[in-house]
Formats: sequence, structure tokens, C-alpha cells
Amino acid sequence: MKEENESFSDTNYGKNILDWKQKNIHSSSTYTKNPKVVVIGGSLGGLFTAIALYHTNCDVEVFEKSSVNMKDRGAGIVLQMETANFLKVHNIISNGAVISIPSYKKQYLKKDDSIASEEPILQLMTSWELLYRILRNVFPNNHYHNDKRMTSFEQKKDDNIVVNFIGDSKEKECDLLVGADGAGSTVRHQLLPQVLPHYAGYVAWRGLVSEDTVSPKVLDIFLNKFTFFIGQKTHILCYLVPGPNGELSRGRRRLNWVWYVNAPVQNNILKKMMTDKNGKLQAFSVPSGMVNEDSIKQQKIAAEDILPDSFQQIVFATKEPFIQPIYDLSVSKMAFDRACLIGDASFVVRPHTAAAT
Repeated sequence: MKEENESFSDTNYGKNILDWKQKNIHSSSTYTKNPKVVVIGGSLGGLFTAIALYHTNCDVEVFEKSSVNMKDRGAGIVLQMETANFLKVHNIISNGAVISIPSYKKQYLKKDDSIASEEPILQLMTSWELLYRILRNVFPNNHYHNDKRMTSFEQKKDDNIVVNFIGDSKEKECDLLVGADGAGSTVRHQLLPQVLPHYAGYVAWRGLVSEDTVSPKVLDIFLNKFTFFIGQKTHILCYLVPGPNGELSRGRRRLNWVWYVNAPVQNNILKKMMTDKNGKLQAFSVPSGMVNEDSIKQQKIAAEDILPDSFQQIVFATKEPFIQPIYDLSVSKMAFDRACLIGDASFVVRPHTAAAT
């Protein structure tokens, strides 16, 4: 493990990116002979897929509907062994410890902040934005296309797939189409139009807050622990993650929290919560900075009534929380000739206690 005062080195990180490209990116002269792959969706699932396919000598193009590189789209992630192994095998990061903070035990709190139960378990905690940035930076810019929203695709008789995009008269031909475009997948909608995400009845409030904004007493409760509080029809969890630039040192890390709260469709409770501060109704998340003030006010009132003081402090200290409604989704198959579905485009599992599929 890294010492506590060490943090992720941007200098070494840049060298890792350069080394990765030299080892793994094929020359343009060989690209035309390799299978052509179009990945729809440039978030984590799409980037993992694209990098893996590069290692199998594919010519991969990623198309992301967002007009800019994504940030603040997620919060904490438990760094699973499979993810750490992927980064190592593909020569991106040799040791998951350099992008994570260790948690040495799991604990459950009572309302008065005393410990109800605990068990030793080692887990590595990282952040969505750090993992995204690492993957995005090693994938070449000229093969990653922002502001590209797929409208439809057609599988031709000669086994090619032709993909169409909004506002672009130029079609894209490929040998394999990968739908990595999330729970609202356009690719899935064409392949399986009858399969729709089903709202599970509750939402996840999420937030990140700098560790130096809470009291030392509260920080000590969460330090190097995976902490939970179970209330009536609700639960909340918290753990430390690296700082916004991958910092691991004291004072520069952040507390990541997730609070699962019932939000029924009846009486427009869900609709009110999912309407952002500009009055636009969001489907799959209300991003950081866009949650309406009334919902935040109601959230804080509920926190005072339900949560232990330690969790109240981190909720109150979070300036821009965000909301993700929880959905169930399951497909009967993932492969359709030359097209396939991966990640949240194919399965969404709850209660999201690790990562997306």
C-alpha cells in the first residue's frame, strides 16, 4: 500500500499514458486490415470495452452523446479485483493502491453513532471520475467522438453494420456494434424495444465532500472504514475516496456517501424530485448542481430526523448532491449477430453496492 502522504503522481501518470500508447495502439497502416468496431457510449463500460478490443487488434471508434468529456457523473466506486486486474493486464496502472484508499473494516452504526456491528474486510475505494479520467486519457482522442447521438443502425446482408447519427449525413460502417449506452440504451431499444427499465421505488442521493469540512471526531468514524446506517425503509453508506485529482494524502481526500430513500410515483413525489432547478424533468439522474432547492431542503429535514449525527454532517456539508433513481433491467440475450449489449444497457442490478454491471 502507498504511504498515507503519497498521492497519485501526474508525472508518472503521464508517462504511463505514453507507454500505454506506444505498447498498445496499432499503427494506422495496419488498422484497415483489422475488424472495425463501433462502441456507442463513452462512459466506463464503453471505455473498458474499447481498450480491451484494442488489445485484440480491432479498430475501435467510441461515440458519446455528451458534448464534452464527462465529469461529476458519479461519486465513489469500490475498486473490485477485476477492475484492478484489468488496469494491470492492459498496462495502465500496475497497482490499484495508487488510485484508491484502503478500507480495513465494514461497520454498522446506531442512531447515536455507536457501533452496532463490525467485521474486518479489506476493500479499495476509488472515485468514478478518477477511473473515468484514467481510461479516457489512455484512449486516443481521434478515436473518441463527443456530441454523437446514435439514431439507428442496420445489419446488412454482407455482415456489415451501418450506424446513423443525429445531424450527421455520414454513415459509419463496422463489423461489430457494441451498445454501452446505459440504462436508457438506444441500441437496446432497437434490438429489444419491449424491454424497458422498471423503476424500483426508491432513489439514491449521492454526494462528495472534502474531508476537511467535517469535524475530526466525525472523520475518525469514517476513516479507513466502510460505514453503514440502516434506518426504517432507508439506509446510507460512506467511505473515503481520492481527491478530485487522485490525491491520497490527509486533508485532500473526500468522503463519498450514498443515501437510499423511498420516492413513490404517487402524488408526484418522484416527479418533483427529478425535476431539476431549471424545471426540466430528468429520467435517469439529476446531475450535481442541478437538484432543485426544495428537494435539497426536504432532504436535510429528513437527515435531521433519521440519520446519526456523523452522517448528518456529511450530508449538510455537501454543496451539490445529485440524485439517481434506481431501476431494474434485464435482457434475455446480449448478442444479436454483429451487435451486442453490455453493462447497464443489458442489466441493472440493485442496490448498486459495488459498481454497475
